[in-house]
Amino acid sequence: MATKRIVTKIGNVFCVEMDGKYKCFFQYIANDIEQLNSSVIRVFRKRYPMDYKPDMDEIVGCEVAFYAHTILRAGIANGIWYKVGKTSDIGQKELEDVIFGTTGKIRSDVQEDVDPRENWRIWDLNGNELRHTRLPESIKNTVEEGSVLPYQCILDRIRYGYYTWTMWEYLDIKRIPWEDADSFVKIENECQVTYLHFIGENAVREVIVSPNGKIKLSTRYPEEAGHHLRKAKFSESFWIHDNFISKVDFDKAWYNYDALDKR
Repeated sequence: MATKRIVTKIGNVFCVEMDGKYKCFFQYIANDIEQLNSSVIRVFRKRYPMDYKPDMDEIVGCEVAFYAHTILRAGIANGIWYKVGKTSDIGQKELEDVIFGTTGKIRSDVQEDVDPRENWRIWDLNGNELRHTRLPESIKNTVEEGSVLPYQCILDRIRYGYYTWTMWEYLDIKRIPWEDADSFVKIENECQVTYLHFIGENAVREVIVSPNGKIKLSTRYPEEAGHHLRKAKFSESFWIHDNFISKVDFDKAWYNYDALDKR
């Protein structure tokens, strides 16, 4: 059986149906010769009801949440997103100001480990590029992760407002969640395991498991046995992929505290 040919063109608008709850849209707007000639997309922030009928002018007129490089074909082939239309409006003026950046511990020209904070590669789609440098303070709040990302990462960014993969870039830039995003993380050390539930930037529930027992904290009960609900913002930590857990995993720790506890 012949494989169906997948054709994409700059200007195409795609729909992502998120968890059967809402629709989000993005647009294919460029190819980046500086990054494997990969597809550049702009993802729009607005969420639409599942019965929304796409209007191209309305969609591309909305706020852009982020820009990213991805492999369109993989998302289409796996049913992650699908084309809904096309428009010549690709936000060209705004695109000219977008800056991408990547970093890592490996520097290819010297074949040795380096400090990721000294090893940024920064570029734009106008052909301007800097290599092996610190990230300038002036773009720390605007630089876009420049790696070619699989569709799993794009879905994470749409769902949470950040990427859950371990990325050295987050040593310099902040992993800032959407205000209504639920994030669940687990922190392990020799003495205890801590489970945290954040809504947006703020911790709302916390379970601490140690040899002395379990402590459960929340915005309603923020203190117990000398422990206090975490005050540090979500974006203030350098999370790695292994920190992130599911709601199910968090709930197992939360509800396994005490059958009589109604918090």
